[in-house]
Amino acid sequence: MREIEKMTEDSNNVSNIGAKFVQTMSDFAPSFKLYVDYINNYSRAVETVRHELEKNKKFRIVLQKQSEMLISMNLRNADLESYLIIPAQLIPRYRLLLVEILKTFSPSDENYAKAEKAVKDLSHITDYCNEKRREFENAARMMEIIKELKLDDFVVPNRHFIRQEIGTDLHVIRGEKSFRCDLYLFNDVMIITTYELMLFRKQIIPLVAIDLMRESPNIILDTHESKIILECTNTDQETRIFDVLRTNLEKNERAVIPVVPATPDKKKEISPSIMDRVRSLGDLLEKAHFFKKSTREKRRIANEIATASNDVVPPLKQGYLELTSTKSRKVYFILKCDELEYFDNENKRKELGMFKLKDISVSDKTGTNNTFIIYDKRAEKTYYLQASNEDLCEAWSVAINKAIQHMAH
Repeated sequence: MREIEKMTEDSNNVSNIGAKFVQTMSDFAPSFKLYVDYINNYSRAVETVRHELEKNKKFRIVLQKQSEMLISMNLRNADLESYLIIPAQLIPRYRLLLVEILKTFSPSDENYAKAEKAVKDLSHITDYCNEKRREFENAARMMEIIKELKLDDFVVPNRHFIRQEIGTDLHVIRGEKSFRCDLYLFNDVMIITTYELMLFRKQIIPLVAIDLMRESPNIILDTHESKIILECTNTDQETRIFDVLRTNLEKNERAVIPVVPATPDKKKEISPSIMDRVRSLGDLLEKAHFFKKSTREKRRIANEIATASNDVVPPLKQGYLELTSTKSRKVYFILKCDELEYFDNENKRKELGMFKLKDISVSDKTGTNNTFIIYDKRAEKTYYLQASNEDLCEAWSVAINKAIQHMAH
């Protein structure tokens, strides 16, 4: 590139610049694959710069001094993010420039074939970088799902995430009951997650040797051991799910991808007899509410459900927050799928209070650092919860809102 820059200084060499650029691109095109790692980590680099600009005073001072130096030298003055994007834009820009240079050559020119080849090489490299970027994002999403669903031994060769289907229109039918569910579709397995009688349940189904049927609004998967019925009242969503399942079932029948589903946690495994017991206790709990039984009686039944299932729902989130209503105190919060409890300490010896998620709303607009608001609609009372830092405050606010939305569905 320095040779090309020198050529621009001599008017006699201007006509040769195009040919020199074509030759340079032909020589160095394969090395542009090195940009893959930079492109994959570009978003993270931008987030890091923004974080440091906000939190790190020394970093801001250094950038300010650099900016002043550039201005004094009459050079381009731009923020750091503007420079970070340049390497990611180089390959498509070089390709566009080569296309324009190609137009200046006649087909008989010796440089025409070189320029044409260079354009094709850069097109292939652009496609390669884009494909690697998609693979990187897919792997990152898979790791998020593994952490979210607490999956063990789930990463295997050739497995990749396809899409997640959620919404109020999607249900799984078990017996005579229908439960709203979330669906995680991979190329070789499908994961169905539900909340059934306050219990979080996930089911992993390998996408091999399955009979797939569509009886709108139902999609039926027959594993020859059991039938899984997905009910989807949204026609577009039903079509998407069915097409993904059919396509990957056909591929897996041909390719025979080795399937290594997550190893079940034996301590949390629920036998059919225990699940029947939990369902009957759930019906009992509904009757207790209907006949206006005492709170103690309702809690006794709820505790019996947890004991019978041997699968007490793990907290969605837990930790210390500063609670302020009439006075302030530091308490230990535990967020469950239907309530937010708080105790005097993490040993949970003394329960200080509890919010029913169906009765509260959450707002993060307080004007105070690291604080969000809980409004109890039933008691008509406002509570302020303060975390130790901004990230933790946002995490709690998002987790509670997500649990409230899950209950509403």
